[in-house]
Amino acid sequence: MEERRSRDARALSDLGGSVGLPLATAFKRQLAVVTRIFAPRTAFVLLHDPISDRLTVAASRGRGDRAVAAARPGHGVLGQAFSTRQIVLGWTAREDRRRGGRVKIDDPLLELAVRRRREEKTLADVGTAAPPPGRDAFRLAAVPMLSSGRSVGVIALIQPRFEAGSSPAPAEADLLLALGAQGAAAVEIARLRDDALRRSRDLETALAGTKSLARNRDEALGTIAHELRTPLSTVKGYLALLKDAKLGPLADGQREAVETCLRNTERIQRLIHDLVLASRLHAGRMELDPRPIGLKALLSEALVAVMPLAAEQGVRVALEPGPEAFVRGNRDRLVDVFVNVL
Repeated sequence: MEERRSRDARALSDLGGSVGLPLATAFKRQLAVVTRIFAPRTAFVLLHDPISDRLTVAASRGRGDRAVAAARPGHGVLGQAFSTRQIVLGWTAREDRRRGGRVKIDDPLLELAVRRRREEKTLADVGTAAPPPGRDAFRLAAVPMLSSGRSVGVIALIQPRFEAGSSPAPAEADLLLALGAQGAAAVEIARLRDDALRRSRDLETALAGTKSLARNRDEALGTIAHELRTPLSTVKGYLALLKDAKLGPLADGQREAVETCLRNTERIQRLIHDLVLASRLHAGRMELDPRPIGLKALLSEALVAVMPLAAEQGVRVALEPGPEAFVRGNRDRLVDVFVNVL
């Protein structure tokens, strides 16, 4: 007795390492342990499907009996074990494969009716409290798979071997419930893993969609900026001609209006430049070429760029005299920085 209990404890301990495995592998190991301990003719694992509200076979081990196919919660030995969350003992009829055979049915509606009748018969006859009258039967033990007090399925043992013969001893009942809890833990972990994988796929899909939208936005910004530059350059060119009186003399009021328009076109050009710069930054296409540059020359270029805006706002900006200082950087981007600061 002590040797068997020690062997059972080792088998249960070995089974604990299969909880995190894929569900099919975990059930395979669990049924192997069940077979090693209780030597049933056949062992099944049935999981509850909330959509159809049925207990359907997820794994099996043994002689391939078809006595257990499906069950409904609350019906038969399997359904009672699932609903009451207790071990339930009963009987299942022995299969007689010598009787009759399959008859070919050509009528689809008749075939559907026969299939439904077979399903209802299978669901109704899975496990009875007493041996079926006039028929050979096997003992059936149904063990609930409990997780946090909730049933997720049933382990069915056909013709198991117990110490007392007909029913499990208290220690064997505790072992069966522990095996059921192990199976329920494997189910819960598998469901959590599947849910995590599904959420991960959803996040990857959403991320891919976001990247696609960002890419389309950047391409649209680049296209818009490029299309705006051409007409703006034309407008700026004609305004410069008017300002220089190359298209004829202008009155004082006309000249002031032309200068105002010219300053605004330069401002629009800077905005387009910023738009292109932002598009390149978002798209990760910014190229920097660090070279030795004189800061005084950079500031002078930035002053020229902001001088029209300063004149319009009545602000005087001047560069104080001093020695040249050299840095290593990208000329265009540094000019953008100084223009933005000014």
